[in-house]
Amino acid sequence: MSNWYPGANSWENKGSYKVKHKFDNSGKCTDILMARSNLSDREADSNHIHIYKVGETGQGATFRDDRGRVYNLSDRDIQMILNGSRPLF
Repeated sequence: MSNWYPGANSWENKGSYKVKHKFDNSGKCTDILMARSNLSDREADSNHIHIYKVGETGQGATFRDDRGRVYNLSDRDIQMILNGSRPLF
């Protein structure tokens, strides 16, 4: 079983983008994959933004992408991204 939600081979369509994410054992988001919604799931697997948690802040977490860009996201920002109301791009 994959620890990605919704699954290793599927993406959750949020309207303008698709998302996949991971949680740790304490329920905190550790990874977010985001792709444009007009891509097929297969295309999104190779053409997406991947941010991963590198630290905790008082009310959220610090994420970094593969290019080294840093994203300081509050818990609310993370929830909005996963719910489909706030894209990263």
